[in-house]
Amino acid sequence: MNGDPIFRAMLIGALAAGTIGALGSFALAGAIGGAEATLFALPFWLFITLAPTVSIAVTLGVAWHRLALRRGWRSLAVYAAPGAAVGFLIPAAAYLLIWGAQLGETLRGEGSAAAGIVLPLLVCVYGAFVGALTGAIAWLIRRPDRDETNPPKGPA
Repeated sequence: MNGDPIFRAMLIGALAAGTIGALGSFALAGAIGGAEATLFALPFWLFITLAPTVSIAVTLGVAWHRLALRRGWRSLAVYAAPGAAVGFLIPAAAYLLIWGAQLGETLRGEGSAAAGIVLPLLVCVYGAFVGALTGAIAWLIRRPDRDETNPPKGPA
């Protein structure tokens, strides 16, 4: 495992945010659809939430952290906002690539508004929540705002 503290922070943040998101999807699925719907929530958590969140956090998240440190950006918003943006845009792009024809039918009035617009929008908002939470948890673990602005360069 990589010894870099931000790598570990992003990994833990992604796992925690994915798990929190999963608990929310389990609760929502159970409330709306009962026990059968919660069975759908497990693969949703594993393949739609956890795998992309972890892979994006330990790649793009770590790269973003390096850029933020070089630029002197250390606030919580600098970590949560890009996480939310990526968390919203990735599902939106995947939806347009996979089910774009369905969206076109909905916009022309030929398809279901729930299937064509509402469900994808909910998934994108869910992704934004998990992305922002991932960035926020990683920031809380790493706390770049507490780094010294001019660290010592060795023995004086």
